[in-house]
Amino acid sequence: MGYELRQEHRLIKNRYYPVYSHVNPDQIANSGSSNNYSVEDYNGKITTLNTQFLLDYNRTFNSKHTVSAVVGYTQEMIREERNEIKRNYVGADLYEDIDGTEYSTGSYNSPDHTIERSIYSWLGRIHYSYMDKYYAEVSARYDGSSKFASENRWGFFPSLSLGWRISEEDFMVTYKEKVGNLKIRGSYGVLGNQNVSDYQYFTTYETYTNGYAFNNEPVITAGYTFGNKNLKWETTTTFDIGVDMTFLNNTLQVTADYFNKYTKDILLDPPKPGVFGGAVPRTNLGEMRNQGWEITINYNLRHGDFDHSFGFNVGDSFNKVTKYGAESILDVGDEIKRIVREGLPFNSYYGYKTDGYYQNWEEIQNAPVTGINVQPGDVRYVDRNGDGIIDMNDRYVLGYAFPRYTFGFTYMFNWKGVDLNMLWQGVGKRTMGLRGEMNEPFHGSYYTVMFEHQLDYWTPTNPNARYPRLINSQSPSYTYNYGNGYGSDLNMYNAAYLRLKNLQIGYTLPKNISQKVGSNKIRVYLTG
Repeated sequence: MGYELRQEHRLIKNRYYPVYSHVNPDQIANSGSSNNYSVEDYNGKITTLNTQFLLDYNRTFNSKHTVSAVVGYTQEMIREERNEIKRNYVGADLYEDIDGTEYSTGSYNSPDHTIERSIYSWLGRIHYSYMDKYYAEVSARYDGSSKFASENRWGFFPSLSLGWRISEEDFMVTYKEKVGNLKIRGSYGVLGNQNVSDYQYFTTYETYTNGYAFNNEPVITAGYTFGNKNLKWETTTTFDIGVDMTFLNNTLQVTADYFNKYTKDILLDPPKPGVFGGAVPRTNLGEMRNQGWEITINYNLRHGDFDHSFGFNVGDSFNKVTKYGAESILDVGDEIKRIVREGLPFNSYYGYKTDGYYQNWEEIQNAPVTGINVQPGDVRYVDRNGDGIIDMNDRYVLGYAFPRYTFGFTYMFNWKGVDLNMLWQGVGKRTMGLRGEMNEPFHGSYYTVMFEHQLDYWTPTNPNARYPRLINSQSPSYTYNYGNGYGSDLNMYNAAYLRLKNLQIGYTLPKNISQKVGSNKIRVYLTG
């Protein structure tokens, strides 16, 4: 394994410069000087060791009892190392150190950028069935993760599933012959989650070269992140019960499920005051329940040369925070606020409700105080608590990004070589918060960016417009209307949809034609 030095030439400010390794040509172009050369040497290595020892067993006794089992041990170890050296003002020919060469303080070495993590697992599963009529399966994992301190490192995660094909019973012979198959099943299990950064159970420190200035000189300071030695596995317990049925000589299949998930010790970033002065690790904070149902229906039908099938599925899933303690308000994407609060779906949208736009100065004079000098055409917010001031106490829960009532539909048919396949998919209930160019004219100082649908903005002759008055994005009214702390239902959109996700139409040539050119099958198709 070696290091290769490559040379190329780039045209920068009408001059060609040789570039070695990771030379930064943008720094040359922006410096206004032709002798400000920089070079960067970076290397990284990631080593992964994955070991598995598994033992399988499978046997049938007396043609009735089938037993299978798996036991094993697995481990995965990962080590990451990174080094980087940056130098500015190096020589123009060989990029060697000269008088005035500076080593960048942004360089780093392996001790600062070495990460090691591992997970060890003991696992086992036993499956039993009797005459394909009764089913039972028991499994378990015992996992140890380096992301937790030794006293909380290991977690035990068992599961159990049972099934009964009722239609195989003697008293269901008539039902099986005239109707179809019937099976009920259920499962219960626990899963673990270790989704946290490495070493969070240690208190860690980091130095900063420019913490503050004293006597016009930068002072080195230290920052810290408190460790949490009590950090442990997040666990999700799931209960599921379902039924599988067939009708009409097995041409119609129906599957129905109900599930209930309960997650505790959720790994979250705890709320902290702004004057804390340091970072805090994730902690096992909160509990949440997620429950719902799903129904799937498939139907296959053939009439002579005409063969087609339908598939439809619909489900509902909803969650609720059942334990959290103090509520937490978060910025998640373009400063649209989310809230974590007991009794609400996780990360619900949180902001202000609007009540149209101010139409004249008289409305403004009689309106609640907003903190800025609003003008006609600006958003009018609802004073929820009626104190005459628009502030954080006037916010509402505006919706949930978690999708509800998901559904899909498939249809396929084949007739004398002509075939069609389509997939429809959608969501019946969902709210999405959006900011950006598509819903904010002149968003982000793009003074020339405006879309046609944004022409429906407020003017004295268009008082019922979709958007507030047009203003410069640097105006306080722009911030007040569109976000940056004032996220409102103006940013909320109905995200329910139905779309044709895939469509394919094809034709298979008759065999007597395809065989003439030496092929068993030739099919042409159009898909999108």
